[in-house]
Amino acid sequence: MPSVSGKKFKTKNAETDGPKHSAKTEDLVRKGTVRFFDQSKGYGFIEEDKTQKSFFVHVNSLMHQVKKEDKVIFEIEMTHKGASAVKVKLED
Repeated sequence: MPSVSGKKFKTKNAETDGPKHSAKTEDLVRKGTVRFFDQSKGYGFIEEDKTQKSFFVHVNSLMHQVKKEDKVIFEIEMTHKGASAVKVKLED
């Protein structure tokens, strides 16, 4: 068992303790509605359809120009400030 300053601790094996399945790409894509977007400031918020959670979105994460009430698809990326919407594009 590894020790730090004479104290013993157990380590976990990530290969055996993690989930047994891998995330599918379609599981990462979410659908939502733009609830607010300020073009002059370059940011807004998207509400996910499934959970009604609100995610911050920055203009640099847009693949298409968006406005309030647009239906979009997007992915989530964790930042130091929390979850943000990325790869945002208009829903077909």
